[in-house]
Amino acid sequence: MCKRKARYVAVAFLGAAVCCESGCAGTDSHARILENSNAVRVDPAAPGLPYDFVVSVRNVKDFGYDPDNLETRNGQALRLLHEQCPAGRVVGETVINTGEYLLGNPSRTYAIQVRCKPA
Repeated sequence: MCKRKARYVAVAFLGAAVCCESGCAGTDSHARILENSNAVRVDPAAPGLPYDFVVSVRNVKDFGYDPDNLETRNGQALRLLHEQCPAGRVVGETVINTGEYLLGNPSRTYAIQVRCKPA
């Protein structure tokens, strides 16, 4: 019986490791998948604004990923900009309501403003 449990644990661990390598929420792979599906987009801010980038995040749900959660959105924005903006910080956000999904959930795009340079 113990060997059977050990096998189940090993299979579960292996499945989790494969999932995280191939695009689990919160990984760089997942961020690239979201970019390729147009669920997130990074744009430079217009000159003269008090931030450097705008990260647009659509509220498309995924297993383990909830873009309607503020911490998730901010983490995603900073993860996407980590290479060009390692000391970045979120300085604001604009919510754009874009309608409803088929099941009645609100469809939104969050425009997250990120500043790279110290204030």
